[in-house]
Amino acid sequence: MTTFKQDNIDHKAENIIWPNQNILDLPVYRVFSIKRLLQIIKTSKNVLVKPELWDDPFENILAKLKGYATKSKMVLDLSSIFGIFYGQCWTLNVDESDALWRIYSLKKDGVRVK
Repeated sequence: MTTFKQDNIDHKAENIIWPNQNILDLPVYRVFSIKRLLQIIKTSKNVLVKPELWDDPFENILAKLKGYATKSKMVLDLSSIFGIFYGQCWTLNVDESDALWRIYSLKKDGVRVK
């Protein structure tokens, strides 16, 4: 078992999901409104949003998960820590999706970024 330190925290390698190098080399895609894309370019800032604020209930699945502490045999409710996470939706899917365009380009003013 590999252990490493980060920010004074010991991490066990089997508890961390590392992306495969092949995945790291693939392009990712996102649909933005043109207004949002221009704002990102103008301000050089990309905003992350709390997943609990996302419209899609399936995107919030992690907030509803329960954990199990093996030593104490306690069931852990992860929703209390989920509020500290921020994110943004990107896809590895090369094919365009009507659903993505409808969700992220409500006014039909969207662009797809690679």
